[in-house]
Amino acid sequence: MLQPELFGFVPTFGETFDVIESPAGISIPNGLTLTSFVTHGGASYVPGFPLTPYNSGIEGDPDQLDQFGQAVFTYTLVNNDTVLRATYVGQVPEPSTGAMLVFSITTLLAARRRRSA
Repeated sequence: MLQPELFGFVPTFGETFDVIESPAGISIPNGLTLTSFVTHGGASYVPGFPLTPYNSGIEGDPDQLDQFGQAVFTYTLVNNDTVLRATYVGQVPEPSTGAMLVFSITTLLAARRRRSA
């Protein structure tokens, strides 16, 4: 569950987190699916994702969660199956408009120079 409104933090593409550690080992049953959530207050920190309100069924649940409509984390067992690691695979940030503009201008200038020569 992401709570970016508390810390102003959203993971970057490829960032990893150790979610569970158990010296006795961890096993994941076949067919287990893990769902990612973001707090309702933090939804504005992750624009562009399809989100649906989630009802936990807990009366007075303070979390008020939204469920991601797509996978934003992958999960793997590491360190001899003693650590469950999550990797953020959400949207890759698009190049900024400024960077795209600089690239476009540079490309046009290079094409113009080739024409002049």
